[in-house]
Amino acid sequence: MSAQAEKQTDNRDLVIERATELFWRKGFDDVSVDDLVKATGLNRYQLYQTFGGKRDIFMTILHNYIEDSQTSVGAILAETDVCPYDALYLCIEHKMLDPEIFPAGCLMCTTAVDVAAKDEEVAEIFNQVTDHMHEMFADAFRRGQAAGMVPKGRDPDAFAELSHALYFSTGVQARMGRTRESLAEAVRKTIDSVKP
Repeated sequence: MSAQAEKQTDNRDLVIERATELFWRKGFDDVSVDDLVKATGLNRYQLYQTFGGKRDIFMTILHNYIEDSQTSVGAILAETDVCPYDALYLCIEHKMLDPEIFPAGCLMCTTAVDVAAKDEEVAEIFNQVTDHMHEMFADAFRRGQAAGMVPKGRDPDAFAELSHALYFSTGVQARMGRTRESLAEAVRKTIDSVKP
């Protein structure tokens, strides 16, 4: 890759990083094109030439965020020496309680409230994400059962439903203003209450 191509890639990555934080903190509806211009350092022409409109840059960001989330959650759940219940807590701590972005919660949570209810494409993306995360949590539970960490009689799909609900509700509650400490305690107590 040439030096110029590397610089363009670095610039694009920086623009996406700045725009991601803006959408993450404010939500889709409350971000204007002027906000994006100010945050990214691009002028309107450069923004439209590089990404298209506001929705186009947002969809790029959303796809990147989902891929990153699924990769990082998948890596935590793939740890074979960690009980699935403890892995669930680690997933929530890593993605929803990260002190660097808290209380922004989860970009998917924000988007679900702002965008998915009125955008069929985003709603379908979220259905696919939900199905994929369900399978990741259920598979982690099955591996935990095979390793003797959790009882055989427990339902992996029930664990996946609990995990999904707890994971995303933590992001929503963070956005609502609940403190990080109280959320961490609530998540731990909830998991401990169902842990064998």
